[in-house]
Amino acid sequence: MIEGIRLWWAAHSPRDRFVISILGLAVVMVIGWLGVWQPLVGAVDSMRESQAVAVERHAGIAARVDEYLALQARGARPAASSATRLDLILSQSAAEQGFTLSHNNAVGDNQASIAIASATAPALFTWLGTLETQGILSSELSIRPNANGTVALTATLRRVQ
Repeated sequence: MIEGIRLWWAAHSPRDRFVISILGLAVVMVIGWLGVWQPLVGAVDSMRESQAVAVERHAGIAARVDEYLALQARGARPAASSATRLDLILSQSAAEQGFTLSHNNAVGDNQASIAIASATAPALFTWLGTLETQGILSSELSIRPNANGTVALTATLRRVQ
């Protein structure tokens, strides 16, 4: 086979060999660009995005841990004021966490029905955990996945006295 390639190469004029060499080099460069370089650049970009998300999550968790440790050092237990209606507490707390309540109805002073149309699952569960530490528990909870990777929540929450 190699002998056949040598004969084919020798059958061409020096100018043709030069053009064939340039075309071969161009093909190798295109294959290198599309087959090696672009996938590597895409992988690096993807890792940078993942790292940025991880750093953001870490910062949020670290802030919450610091907040918790500060409360614990003071001997305080975060609790919702019993004088404030639960739907108002939930509305404020959700807004502080960046959630939009699509539904928030009070059922008396110590119970509320809420809905969130779109939220990331880790952030939502962190918020629900924070509410638990404040004495606000869920009596009914429904979480459904959305098509875009977020989740939707429907819940009835009650304040424990």
